[in-house]
Amino acid sequence: MNLSYDDIMAAAAEIGFDLCGVTSAAPLPDEKSRFAHWLAGGNQGNLGYMERNSDKRFAPALLVEGAESVIVCGLAYGVPNEAEGCTDGKRAKIAPYACREDYHSVFRRLLPQLAERLGLNEKGIRWRAFTDSAPLAEKALAVRAGIGRIGRNSLLITEQVGSRILLGELVVCAPTDRYSEPVAQNPCSGCGLCIERCPASAILPEGGVDTRKCIACRTVEPAVTLGEEGTAGWLFGCDECQVCCPCNQKAEKIDNPLISTLFNPSEFSAEWWTEISDEEFVERFGTTPMSRAGAERLRAGAKKL
Repeated sequence: MNLSYDDIMAAAAEIGFDLCGVTSAAPLPDEKSRFAHWLAGGNQGNLGYMERNSDKRFAPALLVEGAESVIVCGLAYGVPNEAEGCTDGKRAKIAPYACREDYHSVFRRLLPQLAERLGLNEKGIRWRAFTDSAPLAEKALAVRAGIGRIGRNSLLITEQVGSRILLGELVVCAPTDRYSEPVAQNPCSGCGLCIERCPASAILPEGGVDTRKCIACRTVEPAVTLGEEGTAGWLFGCDECQVCCPCNQKAEKIDNPLISTLFNPSEFSAEWWTEISDEEFVERFGTTPMSRAGAERLRAGAKKL
């Protein structure tokens, strides 16, 4: 039984996704080869999970037996203050995606709604929902689903909303009557601003990120130490390569209400973060992506700002 491409796109729009594309669940051999080269360079650092399940990562049918199609959905997010992060030297900078409800929770609510609207259960079609918490090459699938292209900074860049987009996928055990066309134009052609502006020199000349240097990895990933290199004022995440990206500067500014901002980082001084209790952290930020780091790590990070 073939699913209707038009029905998928209409259902995704009705739920509130900003972008949607559909691709086959066929393997991604070229992307797997590039990923292996990146790993061989040691760029995964202490992120051991990047080395596991490589075969499944680039072959959805190994992750979901019988998979034939992948529906890739995107939610656009905005910036909670006009300065794109607090830059007065007194405030701790926090990546805009982290100033809202954890996107994992949002996609866990929305993707089953998409499956329901498409009648997958009624039709006896198996499916699974994902959002970067499983070994699935979601950005590569988004490229093949026509949503955008991967930039030098390893982020997915779309024509409509730039790189400020979060992804979730529905892997479906049924074909569709047609698939999305990939984007042909390279958004980074002739540009290297993100490489020049990265305060940690973490963006590789050939594209991709060295996680051992990346400020976002050092402030977000529990397996990576903060180090003594400094974080350019960032307490959680890092948005420098997105702030300078010409694609973001000319893209439409959308802050999807399904994943709306919960707090503005400019409300809190760096000193305030050094004194936050575990209880207050959970109460204020327990439903945001910042919960991944935890209060103790954020207190330690704030003392280094």
